[in-house]
Amino acid sequence: MSYKILELHTPQEAWNGTKSSFTHLKVFESIGYVHVNDQVKIKLDDKSKKMIFVGYDQKSKGYKLYNSNEKKDDD
Repeated sequence: MSYKILELHTPQEAWNGTKSSFTHLKVFESIGYVHVNDQVKIKLDDKSKKMIFVGYDQKSKGYKLYNSNEKKDDD
């Protein structure tokens, strides 16, 4: 069995012939904002909550965020 050398290409590029996009990746411990649903907030409450990015959810296409004010994770 012979193997093809991948010079400056990812396995995805070699397989499909298209470049991979990494724009969805985020820096760990960066600040992010989560939208608060209209049903949860009161008239003058903030529309978003400030949180810290801690990883990616394995069950869905979501991010795992940490709310340092409430000391709990949010998906």
